[in-house]
Amino acid sequence: MQALLLSYLSGMFGEFTASVIEEGSDKFISTSLVKTTKENRFLYPNYLAPIGFDCKTFPIHKEWPINNQQVNHLQNLYGDKWICLPTHWYSNQLQQTNLPCHGIVLFSSNLSIIKLAYSLFWIKSHVFANSLWPSRKEELQSIIDTGHKYTRELSELRLGGNYQNWKFLAYKHDLLKDGKLDLRYYMYQHFNFYKRHNFLRLKSSDWFKFDIGNAIHGDQKNLPLLEEHLEIVLNKEKISEYANKNLEIIKDKLGFTLTDFALETWLDVLYEYCVSEMDI
Repeated sequence: MQALLLSYLSGMFGEFTASVIEEGSDKFISTSLVKTTKENRFLYPNYLAPIGFDCKTFPIHKEWPINNQQVNHLQNLYGDKWICLPTHWYSNQLQQTNLPCHGIVLFSSNLSIIKLAYSLFWIKSHVFANSLWPSRKEELQSIIDTGHKYTRELSELRLGGNYQNWKFLAYKHDLLKDGKLDLRYYMYQHFNFYKRHNFLRLKSSDWFKFDIGNAIHGDQKNLPLLEEHLEIVLNKEKISEYANKNLEIIKDKLGFTLTDFALETWLDVLYEYCVSEMDI
C-alpha cells in the first residue's frame, strides 16, 4: 500500500483531482464511490475509514494519530495498491503521517484562478457547512481545552444550531473586526490568508508541487508533468467538462466569467451571494 497525499486549500479542486488520478491507472485502488453534488462538488471516499481516521480537515503540522498496527491493517486491506488521500493538512515533514506515502501540493500561480477557487469554496460547501462533523468537533474541543482566548465563544458553537464554519475559523485565526464576528471583514481577511498560504505551500522539498489551477482552468499544458510523475494517463475530456461546469456555476451564482475576477468588486459580489444563502 502506498498513500498519495494531495494537499490543497479548500476549493482548490482536490477531491476532483483525486478522482481523475485514481482513474488514470490501475495501480490505484478504486471503489467507484465518488459522488457529485449539483454544485459540481466531488465527494471522494475516505480510504482511511477502516482505521477510523479522516485526514481531510486534520490540523496542519500536527502528527497523525496512526500507529503501526493500523498501518499493517491498511497494508493487508489494500495490498500493493495506491490510495489517494485529498487533505487540507500540510507539513514539511511527511513522515508525520506514519504512512508509506508520497505528497503532492496543489496550488495556482494565477491570481484570477485563486479567486475562482476561493469563490467555489464558498459556493460548493462553505455556505452549507453549518453542522459539526466528527473531526471538526474534535478539533473544536481541543482548542477549547487549550484555553483559547475565545473559549467562551467557541464553546457556544457546540450548542445546537449555533455552528457555522466561518465563525469557527474566524475565532480560531482571530479574523475578527474589533473582537467581533463580521462576515465581510472575515471574507476579506480570510482571502488574504488563503492567497498567502497558496504560495507558502511551495517551500517544502518533501512535496511535488503542481499547478492545479493551470491544469484545470488554464491552458492545461502542464498535465503531462503530473502524468509523467505518477505514470498515469489523465482523462482530459473529464477535466474540461469539470472546468466548464465550474464556470457555469460561477456565471449562475455570481454573474462572472473568469476574466471578471480581475474586477476590484469581485469579493463584494461573493459576499452578497453568501449573505443571501446563509442564516447569519
